[in-house]
Amino acid sequence: MANEREAAPMPTGPLIAASDLARIAGGAGVAILDCTSHLPAERRDARREFEAAHIPGARFVDLAEISDPASGLPTMLPPVAQFEAVMRGLGIQAGDLVVVYDTHGIRTAPRLWWMFRGYGHERVAVLDGGLPAWRAADGAVEQGPAAPAREGDWSAMREHDAVADTAATRVAAAHASSQVVDARSAERFQGLAPEPRPGLRAGHIPGSVNLPYEQLLDPVSHAYLPDDRLAEVMRAHGLGLGRDIRFVCSCGSGVSACVLALALHKLGERDVRVYDGSWTQWGSDAALPVETGDGHVYALKTYVAAPGKFAAMRDRFLSSAAPLLAEQGLMLERSWTPPEAPDTFVYLLKWRSCVDFDQAWDAFARDPRWLEVKRRSEAQGPLIARQESMMLGTSTGEMR
Repeated sequence: MANEREAAPMPTGPLIAASDLARIAGGAGVAILDCTSHLPAERRDARREFEAAHIPGARFVDLAEISDPASGLPTMLPPVAQFEAVMRGLGIQAGDLVVVYDTHGIRTAPRLWWMFRGYGHERVAVLDGGLPAWRAADGAVEQGPAAPAREGDWSAMREHDAVADTAATRVAAAHASSQVVDARSAERFQGLAPEPRPGLRAGHIPGSVNLPYEQLLDPVSHAYLPDDRLAEVMRAHGLGLGRDIRFVCSCGSGVSACVLALALHKLGERDVRVYDGSWTQWGSDAALPVETGDGHVYALKTYVAAPGKFAAMRDRFLSSAAPLLAEQGLMLERSWTPPEAPDTFVYLLKWRSCVDFDQAWDAFARDPRWLEVKRRSEAQGPLIARQESMMLGTSTGEMR
């Protein structure tokens, strides 16, 4: 543990490793907060679990105490005075490095990270892997309630600037320059599984894309994936990284959406907002449209290779064309070669309904990178003898 004279260095990104936290925990200007919360169906008491085992010096934050009780929704941002009062009661000072964790690994801690950052407090980080990572690094734990805190002086520096309301989310879902990304499970997104909250319709916001937040995490440690894997997963789900896209993250109630928001921030995306009411708000409003299915439009393309060129044709598409098409919002769903036609390569593309296919394809075809790949690969003649395209329409099961 650090001694009280040591300053707390700010991590280089939004996460802090357990080994780095161990070096500064207990030092001046370091505040550690456990903001674990469980779903009602899990029937677990997060505060009682905190008192059974927590990082030494940590204090417990009840998400209900930093949510707006007047909103009628589960975890909406509270009035700023309410948030300030809770943070001051926990002893948070204006210059503190606030380290947030939960006992799941990564699930609820990013919500508090997002709240602090939106209010202008940049010195905040999430313990990557949470309490399990701390224990795996041989970190000590203590029992009992947190010791009483000296009153803090923390104040919000601005109105929260990373939140989206329903109107802004609806606009974002309808434009190619922005993306609404839903962190719920694929079954809930497609309307195949019932919502855990009574009275909510099944399905998703029309025009949104689905990336279940668990896919951003290591399946064993429940810490975030490395950056290269994060980017790979996001692009595979159609997220337009590095393209000046405005992202609006949604989920069931605005909590796991923050897992996605932090991951985007970690990869350098800065125009990222959270739809605070998320599906609980949208799905309960009968005036708002709901879509089922996976919400994409599909096209099937078939290429027949020139004699002796099949492998070169297939490899060129998979290694060069597919990534460039994804940059335009045209994602490769899958590809295959029919057993009866070994010189034929078939692939299925999908895209959001707000993407203009012809415009996106034209931008791909004119991309200097693709033109150079074509020039080099066709120096000895064309790779493709014949090609066909078939629009398959949308997978939407219902719009209501």
